Amino acid sequence: MLTFPARVAQGEVRKSILIADDDLGFVVWAGSVLAGAGYQTWPATTADDGLEWLKEPEVVFDLLLISPSLESARELVEAARDKSPRLKVAALSVSDHLGDVIIDAALPKPGDAADEASAWVGTITRLLTPHLTA
Repeated sequence: MLTFPARVAQGEVRKSILIADDDLGFVVWAGSVLAGAGYQTWPATTADDGLEWLKEPEVVFDLLLISPSLESARELVEAARDKSPRLKVAALSVSDHLGDVIIDAALPKPGDAADEASAWVGTITRLLTPHLTA
């Protein structure tokens, strides 16, 4: 399992995002970009890593960004939804399904261009903002 993220200052409320993908470079990049946008990010390069984060009592995720090709992806989604019923799930693909698991959004990985990354973060912000998704 990768390192535990920095604690949020007392009283500070930020949305928490679990990033689950077997591409370590992408997980680190996405975590950095999303942390820069004010989100608390949690890295997982395997479903087992993600399941370990779910065991932390204080951890409640708002969004699970997950690669459909991740082995045991379905089990991670189900466990995360059990712990966090309001969890949004976004597949890092162009498909709106994760096998037989319905997801909230399909968010393909952005390219290297800064405007693509910015648009990707904007989509995540809209997904996590209730009045913008209704």
